[in-house]
Amino acid sequence: MINYVWHEGNSPEGLHPVTQAYGVCFDNAGRILLLRQQGKSWNIPGGTPKPGEMPSQTLMREVYEETTVRIGKCGMIGYQEVLGDKNSPYYQLRYAALVERVDPQQPDPDKDAIHELLFVTPEDVMKYVTYPHYQPMFEAAVRWYREVRQKD
Repeated sequence: MINYVWHEGNSPEGLHPVTQAYGVCFDNAGRILLLRQQGKSWNIPGGTPKPGEMPSQTLMREVYEETTVRIGKCGMIGYQEVLGDKNSPYYQLRYAALVERVDPQQPDPDKDAIHELLFVTPEDVMKYVTYPHYQPMFEAAVRWYREVRQKD
């Protein structure tokens, strides 16, 4: 059985291997960007780092490839430590980010498909995302968003 252990924090130092960089992306109204790939559940955008790529670069690239959304300011909010499979432990980094621009949708180069997009309020996000272990991540992301907006 695979277990996901949430760790709040803003540094990937010492985490190896990092297998994912995903982001909770907020628009100007404070809504969260979700996507749904064909045949899958709603999720946040992100993906697997390429060799030599920094996790924040992975996030920016993957968000754009999957959603054609450009993100600006972003910050690491924590990570999931994955335990219980033959390759564990490994780490899935989680970021919060601000949406700068939404471009016309193009096919995701990895899937050759245009994914369904949706912006939802933080209060409604868990009605769409069905992974219970995401709840603390969303809470950390909302705190990050509020802190960033207070400084602006």
